[in-house]
Amino acid sequence: MIVFCEDCGAKKKLSSSQVKNKKVSFNCHSCNYKNNYKTDFPNQTKTTSFKPNFKRIVETTSIAGLFIFDKINGIIENHMPKLLKKADLSFLGNHLIDSHEEALSIFPDLTQTQWEIGKKYLTIKKLNASQYIILACNIKSLPSNVYKHLNLL
Repeated sequence: MIVFCEDCGAKKKLSSSQVKNKKVSFNCHSCNYKNNYKTDFPNQTKTTSFKPNFKRIVETTSIAGLFIFDKINGIIENHMPKLLKKADLSFLGNHLIDSHEEALSIFPDLTQTQWEIGKKYLTIKKLNASQYIILACNIKSLPSNVYKHLNLL
């Protein structure tokens, strides 16, 4: 669903998971105006869990870990190092998803985004309306076998 800011007219792309009781609320990325819409766009009814086998990806030496993050239910699969607590991953997931969606609102043809945090490269790819895979890699470019696997998702 594409919406426009009531104040400045900036365009924003929203997913069905952002519709609550046939209403949409968002802050404009350009002017920070708080927009509230009534819509006939259907609510997100049920989230299905995405659980393919990620063992091959996680065993790749340059991959530090991965997790599946759902905007509604939070972490649904975790293959990250144990030193990261669930609260840390939830915080990280929420902020990375917001950044990823902001990038998509500007460049709608993107299939994935990459962010550098410390010495790790985090790749984010949308799996469905509310779920994302987030990979942490020790090198800037994903290994070819991981990249091929991501393109199949």
